[in-house]
Amino acid sequence: MDGLYEPTHRPRKRRLVLTVLAFFFLVFLVSLLVSSALTRHYFKDCMPQTADIRKQAARTNNTVAPFVAQTTLGFDKIYMVNLDSRTDRLTQILELTSFLHIKVDRWRATDAKDTPDPQGKPSGHRACWDSHRRIYQEVADSPNLKHALILEDDIDIEYDIHKQVAESMKALNSADPDWDMFYIGHCSGIERKKKAVNKEADIYPSFSPACTHGYAVSKSGAKKLVDNLKTFDFPLDMAIISLIESGTLRSYSRGHALFSQFHEIGDWSNINFNGKLGTTGDPLLISAREQLNAFYATMV
Repeated sequence: MDGLYEPTHRPRKRRLVLTVLAFFFLVFLVSLLVSSALTRHYFKDCMPQTADIRKQAARTNNTVAPFVAQTTLGFDKIYMVNLDSRTDRLTQILELTSFLHIKVDRWRATDAKDTPDPQGKPSGHRACWDSHRRIYQEVADSPNLKHALILEDDIDIEYDIHKQVAESMKALNSADPDWDMFYIGHCSGIERKKKAVNKEADIYPSFSPACTHGYAVSKSGAKKLVDNLKTFDFPLDMAIISLIESGTLRSYSRGHALFSQFHEIGDWSNINFNGKLGTTGDPLLISAREQLNAFYATMV
């Protein structure tokens, strides 16, 4: 008789075991999903946007920074154009350049209210023109400056900027040692229109390099800019493009820009006219700002 009942009990036991296993597997899946949701919620709420976390991360970075040489990317000087009123931008850009071990010198930007238009209204275009022209004058006059890089404070930077700039400058100096300007950053997106000077290094004769947030000038270029920009006629980038088209300036551009303009939400300007978060120009392959935020996240 026992032998007759044995086949009936075994399937029931197997079903019971499978049911228990299925139950625990379901509990495991629910726990995993809940844990994942909580983790995302936690990190969303704890992303490094607070001043305390930024300060802590900055202290950590500054502890390491002295042991890693800060460079000017091969230029004699890097100018960082910044308004007195934009201490927020200055803080952010110094965090970024320190993170990348780049040495910059702040250049006091001209305020729009100090450069009114003919109607007496503050003119951002005239202020930008004056800010950059004063740099050209210093580069032209200084015996210690042969090449300078000019950056504005609202930028993002390609993460491997040291390697990219070194390769670009080596190729450019080999192709034309007498260059006047080199647009490492621009907004045009069409700088590959002409025949490449060095295709591998992504260097082309400048076509229409709009914006002035990241470019280099040589002493010869600075002198030409000073001589040809004595009075304000057009926005600076348009005036420079005119000099390039006329052949006055020997200018080159990176096909894909290594500096892009970066806009915070609510940061209205002539460039960020809708006040939204975003960038102007080519999207960077690896954003240094994103890498810096990832670094901050490790401090949470």
